[in-house]
Amino acid sequence: MKKRNKWNLLLLGIGMIFLLSGCGLLNSPKQYQTTGFSMGTVISQNMYGGREQIADEVLDVINGLEKTISWRIEGTDVDRINDAAGTDTFVEVSHKLAGWLTDSEKVCEMSKGALDITIGAVARLWDIGGENPRIPGQIELETAMERLDVDELRIEGNKVSFLRKGGQIDLGAVGKGIACDEIYDYIVTNYPDTNGTFSVGGSVLIYGEKPNGQPWKVGIRDPRGEEGAYMGSLTFSQKEGERINVSTSGDYEKYFEVDGVRYHHILDPDTGAPAESDLISVTIISESGFLTDALSTACFVAGKDDGLKLVEEFGAEAVVISKNNEIYMTDGAEDYFELLSKEYVIK
Repeated sequence: MKKRNKWNLLLLGIGMIFLLSGCGLLNSPKQYQTTGFSMGTVISQNMYGGREQIADEVLDVINGLEKTISWRIEGTDVDRINDAAGTDTFVEVSHKLAGWLTDSEKVCEMSKGALDITIGAVARLWDIGGENPRIPGQIELETAMERLDVDELRIEGNKVSFLRKGGQIDLGAVGKGIACDEIYDYIVTNYPDTNGTFSVGGSVLIYGEKPNGQPWKVGIRDPRGEEGAYMGSLTFSQKEGERINVSTSGDYEKYFEVDGVRYHHILDPDTGAPAESDLISVTIISESGFLTDALSTACFVAGKDDGLKLVEEFGAEAVVISKNNEIYMTDGAEDYFELLSKEYVIK
C-alpha cells in the first residue's frame, strides 16, 4: 500500500490558492498573512487591515467549532449523538449545530443521497486521510452500510436523536464550509474593516473589498498536474462588506493507492466505496460556505448532469472537470472563470 506524507497530503488537499496581483499604494491597509492548523487541515489567512491578534482569534473560532462538530473528539455534540445512536435518546446540542444538521438534511434529500452525513460508519472503515487507510472487507462494509440512513435523524429544536443503531454522523463534507461561515460571522461582528481571504482546506471565504479596487483571484488546482499547477482561476470584484465562498472537491485531495489503483476520500453512499462518477474535480461558488462545501461533495458523487442541475436548484455556481479533461460550468460561473491550462477544454 502506498501512503502519502501526511503534511504533503494536507497541503495537496487544498484545491485552491490565492493569486494576488498588483502592488498596493503607500496608503493601503497593511497586509497580514499567516498559516495555522485546525480541523485536520491547513488554515491560511490573508488580511488587509488585519494583525496577529485577529488571526489568533479566528483560529480560536475554528478550534471551538471543531469541539462541537468533530466525531474524533470525545464529548463533542456530534460524538454524543453518535454514542446515543439507536437508543431513542435525544441529545441537547447547540442551536447552531441543530441548524447545520437541518440544512444538511435538505441537501441530502435534494441530492437524492449523493450527500449523506450519516456515512460515518463507512468512512471509519476506509480511514482515508487518517493514520490507517485500507480497503474494507465485503462483509464489514455491508454491515457498515446498514447503519446509513439520514431519514432516521430526528431534530426537535436543539435536541437531536439518531435512531439507527450503530449509526455515525460525519460532518466532514460540510465542516470546512461551516468554518468559513463562522469566520465571516466573527469578522463582520468584531472587525468589519478587516478585508481578506480565509482558507480552511479546500474551502475559501473572501470578505470585503480588496485595496485600490483590485479584484480577488482564486486559483483552481490542476487535478492531474504537478503540485502547484493550476488549470484555471476565478476573479471576484467585491464591495465593502460583501462576501463570496468557494469550495473544491476532487479525487486528488486525499487518497491512497493499492496495486496502482487510487482510492480517494469522496465516498458514494450507494456503494460505500470511493465515488466513480464522470468527474475528477468540482468547484462551487456561493455566498454560503456551508452550501459550497456540501454541494462540492454532492455534485462530485452525482456526476456532471445531475450535479450541475442540483447546483442550479440551490442558486449556486459551479465549474466541474470531467475525466476527459473537459470543463463544464453553470451560466453564472462563466463570469468568474478564466482557463489557464491548455490541457483542458471548455465545453
